[in-house]
Amino acid sequence: ECPLGVIAVELRSVNQRGLKMSVRLSDGLLPLESRFEQWIRAKIQRGSVHANAHFSPSAIAAQGEINVSAVVSYASQLRQAKEVLGGDFTIDLTGLLELPGVVVAASARTLDTDQLWPALAEATEKAVEAMDAMRLAEGEAMAVQLRAELASMSANLAEITTLSPRVVESYRVRLE
Repeated sequence: ECPLGVIAVELRSVNQRGLKMSVRLSDGLLPLESRFEQWIRAKIQRGSVHANAHFSPSAIAAQGEINVSAVVSYASQLRQAKEVLGGDFTIDLTGLLELPGVVVAASARTLDTDQLWPALAEATEKAVEAMDAMRLAEGEAMAVQLRAELASMSANLAEITTLSPRVVESYRVRLE
C-alpha cells in the first residue's frame, strides 16, 4: 500500500532452463513495465515466470481534479455574455463544474511513476521472497519423494539380486 493506492504483485513460475518472462501490468503501472521486468530479471535466474501487477488507486488518487484555468475561462466568457445580453443572472459554480473540461478525470492524469515505483518494488520483493520460499518447500518435498522412490528401488534391486540366481534354475527345471 502507498498513498496513491494498493499494488498487488503475483508471480507464477514453472521450472525450465533459462529465464522466460511474461509481464502484465494494469494501466496505471504501464510506464513502469520495463523497469519492473528488469528488476525481476535481476532477482530470478531461471524458469518460465508470469508476473502480474495490479494497481488500485486510493480514493484521493482516483478523484477528479478541477481545471482552474477552464473555470476562469468559462466565468470570463459568461461575464462577457452577461454584458452583451444584459439581464440579471448569477454565475453558479456548481453549473460550471458540469461544463466540459472543468473536471479532469483521474484516468486522464498521469500518475507519478517516481512515487509508484518504490511501492511496486516493495510488493515485487515480497512476491519474489514468497515464490522463493514456495520453490524451496517444493524442492524439499520433491527430495523427500525422490529419496522414498530410491529406497523402494533399492529394496526391489536387493530382492531381484536375491532371486535372480533362482531364475536360471527355474528355467532349467522347466526345460527338463
